[in-house]
Amino acid sequence: MSKSSKFSLFAPVIVLVCICFVASFMLAGVYGLTKPVIDEINEKTNTEARISVLPDADAFSEVTNVELIKGVKDCFVANNKAGMVCRTSFNGFGGAVILMIGVDANGNITGIQVLEQGETPGIGSNALTDTYLAQFAGKGDATAVDFYSGATFTSKAVRNGVNAALEQYKAVKAAGLL
Repeated sequence: MSKSSKFSLFAPVIVLVCICFVASFMLAGVYGLTKPVIDEINEKTNTEARISVLPDADAFSEVTNVELIKGVKDCFVANNKAGMVCRTSFNGFGGAVILMIGVDANGNITGIQVLEQGETPGIGSNALTDTYLAQFAGKGDATAVDFYSGATFTSKAVRNGVNAALEQYKAVKAAGLL
């Protein structure tokens, strides 16, 4: 076999490997440039959601010295002690249902906002409408609101999120943060 025939066998492999390296480095570069912007947008969205579900709060401080309840991703207490907010994640039918849930200083739900969901439009998503979620406002028990008919998995994810937020409230209150 001649040198030129050996080269012709390996040339496409070498070119493909080089293309893969260049593409990988370009992707890493784009990721490095966009990650801070994405993180900033996510933080802004979460801050707006916190204010939305606990409007009496002036500002928030993250709770770091209390263990988080299963399903609670993070917890923030209002600096003016108006209450707390939790970001929860429980699975519905279409995957994780991530909610921001506000709880006032008396242990009652002040509001719920959907941050992310992949539920079936017109079926599971019906249990994530403002009308359905508003039924939890002023309640200190998730069982006070019935499941949405036809959206049992999603309703269960919402109820689990509310229950987790209320349990987190008890832990935060016991720690003397509220």
